[in-house]
Amino acid sequence: MKQRRRHRGRAQEREHEPANEQALEQAQAQEPEQEAPPQDQAGDEDRQGEPVALDEGAQDSALVAAAGAVTALAALGAMAGTGGTRTAMSQSLPLRAPMTLATPKPKVADESTPSSARLVPVHERASDADPGSVRKPEQAHLPLPVAEHEDPTGHGIETTLPVVETEAPDPWWPESEQVDMDEADSDDGDERHGSDEFDERDERDDRDERLLPTGGADLLRLSLKNDTGRTEAQKNDLVTRDATVLIEGMDQFRGPVEFRIDAGPWTPLVEGEVISDAHFPEEGAHHVEVRSGDQGNHPLPAVSLKFEVDRSPPGPRVPVVVRELATVNESGAPDRLGGYLLTDRPLVKVLGIEAGDRWTAAEYDPTTSTLIGKGFEGDGDQLPAALFKEGPQIVGVTGWDRAGNGNGTVLQQEVWLDMTPPPAPRWSSVGEIQGVEQFRLDNLERHAHLEHRPDEQSGWQRVQGHMLAGPQEIRQVDLAGNVSLDSTRLMDGQVLKLGAAEPGHTGGLRLNLKNDTGRTDEQRSDLITRDATVQIEGIAPQHGTMHFRINGGRWQPLGDGRVIDDAQFQGDGSKRVDVQAVDRDGIPLSSGSLTFEVDRTPVTLSLKVGNVVSTVNEAGAPDRNGKYALTRQAQVTLLGLEEGAGWIAHQYDDARKSLPGREFQGVTDRLPDALFKQGAQIVGVSSWDRAGNAEHVIRLAEIWLDATPPPAPELSAVGEALGIEQFQLRKAEPHAHFNFRPGKDSDWKRLELGMPLAGPQEIQQVDLAGNASLQSVWLTANQVLVPTPVL
Repeated sequence: MKQRRRHRGRAQEREHEPANEQALEQAQAQEPEQEAPPQDQAGDEDRQGEPVALDEGAQDSALVAAAGAVTALAALGAMAGTGGTRTAMSQSLPLRAPMTLATPKPKVADESTPSSARLVPVHERASDADPGSVRKPEQAHLPLPVAEHEDPTGHGIETTLPVVETEAPDPWWPESEQVDMDEADSDDGDERHGSDEFDERDERDDRDERLLPTGGADLLRLSLKNDTGRTEAQKNDLVTRDATVLIEGMDQFRGPVEFRIDAGPWTPLVEGEVISDAHFPEEGAHHVEVRSGDQGNHPLPAVSLKFEVDRSPPGPRVPVVVRELATVNESGAPDRLGGYLLTDRPLVKVLGIEAGDRWTAAEYDPTTSTLIGKGFEGDGDQLPAALFKEGPQIVGVTGWDRAGNGNGTVLQQEVWLDMTPPPAPRWSSVGEIQGVEQFRLDNLERHAHLEHRPDEQSGWQRVQGHMLAGPQEIRQVDLAGNVSLDSTRLMDGQVLKLGAAEPGHTGGLRLNLKNDTGRTDEQRSDLITRDATVQIEGIAPQHGTMHFRINGGRWQPLGDGRVIDDAQFQGDGSKRVDVQAVDRDGIPLSSGSLTFEVDRTPVTLSLKVGNVVSTVNEAGAPDRNGKYALTRQAQVTLLGLEEGAGWIAHQYDDARKSLPGREFQGVTDRLPDALFKQGAQIVGVSSWDRAGNAEHVIRLAEIWLDATPPPAPELSAVGEALGIEQFQLRKAEPHAHFNFRPGKDSDWKRLELGMPLAGPQEIQQVDLAGNASLQSVWLTANQVLVPTPVL
């Protein structure tokens, strides 16, 4: 619309230029000298600026004369000030500005006096300092000429053109919307000059433009389509795993819409009213901006949105017992290999919690690997006490982060909660010896112990030995550390015999394993054995009958009193054997006990090859049914390796026979790098556990190790077109591919087959195992890569 008015204005200027010069000369020649009218000057001044009522002929004459005078004097002034050019004046006169007529109110004209027109310069109104200078655009008026129509009273009609500064087109706006002014001048402007149809359309466009909004931020609204999370707060925190951006207010525009991400290049929006999640492949903070034009095709300020993308699952939520008093087995007996952690308080913390993370905790069912029963949800680092119950239990914990990513793993912890205090000690009399009354303890809880003190001013001490003489106050303490609420008083002159009652009392008898099996000296004395034969030492002639029991079971006669055979200990696991000697009256004389572990089951291993990129056949070609696991790192992990177990590793052939070479031994869960060689190979491992049980099966792993980088890519010139050199890539290694990037600060991208590429680009070769060439080649700015490679 603006271009159309500029076009029409320039056409008018060219049409009236000769006539305007002639009119100017005639007006200056015919101008008569006039005297000031005799009317009241004050009255005329009051009426300055009021519109003049002219007849239709006088108005047409005034308008034509004014337009011609303006154009003529503008051209003369520009030529005088710029050396014969009209550039400066034409740039200072925006043709789209409307012409205004400001005139004093005339007095009654003498009909006998013919009217004439004269043109009067107004340099004195524009600039007193330099009449020929052109004023700056920010000034109210330029020194333009004024067209004045005379009447008998000497008053005239003044016309002025206000200055409007023309905006430069936005370089990003479509070229089709930008019109070159010189091209517009060369169009068929004469044909449109004077058309009422175009005048009405221009006035309507001006009115529409004034009604359109101009603030981009008030029109476009950006938001996340799906701000992910579990809670309402997380669904509005601008942290999401779905980065789809919704653009509202698109219906207000007809111009192009562009967006950019993190100050990158502007990209046309072709997806409707959204920027899809695929545009945000990287996690972290992002800043997206969107810009467009209004209904008048004017560019508007960009609107923006900042948010964070998080698609990574959170780390594991690890439950940890705060007060770990002991490890116990399924029967509640102390067992350093037991699965349950004994505690007297329901305090279990959750490790790995980060800001905004939440978790779910409930009872865990190991048969289905799921959470069951009533669950609890929270965001702190401690599980609620209401989750736990007395006795053995398994609790499971899983969680998710503030973006709603779940870790998909349930970590469990076996807990044995014991908060119940044991009963007060009770004993019964077993007779009197030399005037001292003898008592026997009746209700000592399994795995508990006694504490005593002579008076309330003394501290509690654990009872040692097999006899305790009064006076003493005695209380019972269980394995979890709970203390009996009441105590029992042993009076002076009384003796409490403890040999047959208190577990763990060794007395005068000594028990040991006959054969503590293992491969090392340490393992031969660690009380972990595959042979459970127990020897008894310290039996004296005065000792009567010997009895034994296993794991608190029934008392049995010992026989010869020297050895408890391995056959008495059925199954693997923790074993406790108690032995006591009694006299002919059944009074305990001495006792002993021993706790150890029986392990007769060989270890079962499996080998896991790490960083496998593919499976290949004997020729090294990709084959999903191939024999070898292709990797560029020699990383083989031993799964199922028990604590204290060991292994021996060799290179083997296809017949499972060890090859000549170095033998490697170790106790860690990873094979050493020195065991491996480049290319196809078979490694085998045999193992044994800490009890000396050997695995009779050799575990094998077929590996193809390729840790050698491929050579640098080679470019082959194939021609030149329009000064652009054309190249093809020559593959130096089968099954390899190429990566490219525009600069050192950019990430490598895979060059797909048939993909053209224009420089500048850096290119590297990557082999099937993932090794990248140590050197790369550059495609310069005047070079292109032809899609078809040369093989």
